[in-house]
Amino acid sequence: MPPQDVTEAFDLLVDSMPQGIDRMDEVVTYFEHTYIRGRRLRGRGDSCNYREASFPIELWNQHAAGLAGIARTTNCVEG
Repeated sequence: MPPQDVTEAFDLLVDSMPQGIDRMDEVVTYFEHTYIRGRRLRGRGDSCNYREASFPIELWNQHAAGLAGIARTTNCVEG
């Protein structure tokens, strides 16, 4: 998935998840803070103010590598 579409796709995935799964909100929050948006800045009225994620989308997204035919994993080395 192109990096510019990841945040919207994450939001759609979260919105479509079944409710009532024990502690799922903690898992979603972890992924959001670590890989998608980062933590929301305090004292900001606008919901679009976030710190950078611990691992920004551009760092881990493999869309361009897939299009270029580059191996996206190290499985070939592990074999």
